[in-house]
Amino acid sequence: MEKIEIKYKLKPMNRAMLVSHAMNNIVSVFVGTFLISYIYSISNNFILDINLFYCFNYLAMTVFYYIVSAIIDKTNRVSLYRLAIIIRGLFIFIVIFLGKKLAGFVILAGLLHGTSEAFYWASYNLMKNELVSKHVVSKYSLWQQIDDKLVNIIIPLILGKIIDADSFRVAAYITFAMVIIQIVSTFIIKSTRPENSGFDMKGFFKRTSELGKHKSLVWYSIFVGGFYGFTNAVAPLNTILIMLSFGSNFSLGIITSIFALAYMAILLFYKRFTDFGERGWAYTFSAILPVVAAALLCFELNRTLVIIYMALYTVATITYSYGYDILRNILLKKLNMYDDIAEYQCAIEVSMGISRTMIFGVLAIAGLIAASLSAEALVIFAKVLTGVSILFLSAMQILCAICEKKFEKEGIIED
Repeated sequence: MEKIEIKYKLKPMNRAMLVSHAMNNIVSVFVGTFLISYIYSISNNFILDINLFYCFNYLAMTVFYYIVSAIIDKTNRVSLYRLAIIIRGLFIFIVIFLGKKLAGFVILAGLLHGTSEAFYWASYNLMKNELVSKHVVSKYSLWQQIDDKLVNIIIPLILGKIIDADSFRVAAYITFAMVIIQIVSTFIIKSTRPENSGFDMKGFFKRTSELGKHKSLVWYSIFVGGFYGFTNAVAPLNTILIMLSFGSNFSLGIITSIFALAYMAILLFYKRFTDFGERGWAYTFSAILPVVAAALLCFELNRTLVIIYMALYTVATITYSYGYDILRNILLKKLNMYDDIAEYQCAIEVSMGISRTMIFGVLAIAGLIAASLSAEALVIFAKVLTGVSILFLSAMQILCAICEKKFEKEGIIED
């Protein structure tokens, strides 16, 4: 008998979430790329200041993610989602107000940004799990990543050009306008607290222990999420490498845009020609690339080397980013544990936040050591830190490959 293939489509609600998330990505580009380059340009010790910003950002995010998760499962998700956007707007306003004085307030900036991130992701992750059905998780994850990269193709060019014209404040104002647009877009999303919903982390772990053969999948997913946090150290270090080699925000914007376009093209190819459970070769290939990228940094830093390095980094991030997003968001749906979504996402984010805080804390300590170094030695130090950090991507590929095989063996596969 011929198999009938059912085509599942994203609901209007899902599309509205993607649009709102795209607006958030514009703000993230400003913070994650150009704010870091700005701190680099005004700081006497950019390694210390940038990593202090991220260390306290993720410390606040970890603590408040747990707090918000306990609150959000008892209230309207969209209300806290909207509050997150308002806090982000406050953060940008403070950045505008401080200007070049920001280098002296990186800890405060990190704490405020981390708080807004906690509110945002605690509400977004919960709505994503509740409003995106298990039949379209893969499709939604694909479009979310395309969303991310489209923003990363267009926005860096615009902001980079504006900032290079000595108008960081203008770029911040534009980003603040995106926050306003995002607040307006959230009124399209309708999500209310399910009946009998409540946050019980202790109960979640108890129910997980009673899952039988599927218990290890939940624990492994949380563990892999925790390790994922270590890979976040690479992106800001990449920004430093680009600024050291090219020296302008417009060049930073062009490079970010080009590789965002490349990422999107390769992602679509990867999605089209790979199937769940048969991606071992892709994970293996992607695990080799960071090793090659780290080896490149042993040579003298120049523009050609940085471009090749960024190409290797871009390809290497696709497999685990796309793969783990699906695995993370499909598991509890397949196990029909919808009442535990908030606890599950919180466990992953707290695990991820701890590893992020640890890695950026170590890098901040490295920055203190770097304070006694010459400008030339500081460049070498930045290369070494980047080379070591990118190796986490190789380990992440292996963990995701094991995770996907475990899911397939237990019958937890994407539709």
